[in-house]
Amino acid sequence: MSTKPPAASREVVVAVHECLETLKTDKNAHNLGRAAKLLVKLAYLKTPNRVHIARQSEVIELLVKYLSHDKEFLRVVCAQALMITAHEDDACKTFITQGGAVQPLCALLKDGSDAKAKAMAARCICTLAEHHELNRKLFRDCCTDLKGLLKEENVDDRSRYAAAACLR
Repeated sequence: MSTKPPAASREVVVAVHECLETLKTDKNAHNLGRAAKLLVKLAYLKTPNRVHIARQSEVIELLVKYLSHDKEFLRVVCAQALMITAHEDDACKTFITQGGAVQPLCALLKDGSDAKAKAMAARCICTLAEHHELNRKLFRDCCTDLKGLLKEENVDDRSRYAAAACLR
């Protein structure tokens, strides 16, 4: 008999809804980034929060949309929000890739302005491809860029591990 994980608290549900409203209506990249950062913090806190966010299809759609924003800092924080939200949630992983995340994540990995941006793209790609054969195939085109990330000097160990895990 499986038990359902505990539900997200009322405060978390309200916070996620407020983030959604910001992502839907605000045009200021810094405000959008703050909303995405709050989603990251909420998702990292507890599994029920992550599950709640993952089930909010409109939130996921908007995070995927902003992976193509002209401001790189917003693309990076959206990649981080998608990475943690999709952790161990195959349905969410599929929804993210079907929603158009593959090309902008590969572009961030290839053309990110610094190692941090490239590393976050690699970590998100690794999460989306982990234990998910269909997604793994979608990210095959960025293998060269993952190999390049392994050679960069300013990359942390977690990001190197993510790049290596993707290549595995």
